Amino acid sequence: MISLWIGNFNSTVELKNYVCLGYTADGDQIYSKFANEFDFGHTDDDSIEYEFYEEKLVAIKDLLIPFSYSNIIIHGFENIFDKPVNSLILLYDYKYEDEIIKGNNVEYVGCVSYL
Repeated sequence: MISLWIGNFNSTVELKNYVCLGYTADGDQIYSKFANEFDFGHTDDDSIEYEFYEEKLVAIKDLLIPFSYSNIIIHGFENIFDKPVNSLILLYDYKYEDEIIKGNNVEYVGCVSYL
């Protein structure tokens, strides 16, 4: 399964800071703002993809083109939203099932199979 979040950020750096893990001075891992906001804890760097676009886009097919398995998942997310966004976050091998739908900058859209 692939879970999808859409949103709007001011820059690539802002999006990256939102989804990337941090570390304390002692080397302990700090969950990302994204993981904390949606209450799912650790995310493996190999299981997350995200993309920032300079312009807000509405067409999901245009937004998903740079992602892995895009030719499969585009069809699963067609007609799922119709508002302009400039950022996508995908979590692979994860089915988000919590009740938190919206965060500060992003909104959970749904999940589809990529197999």
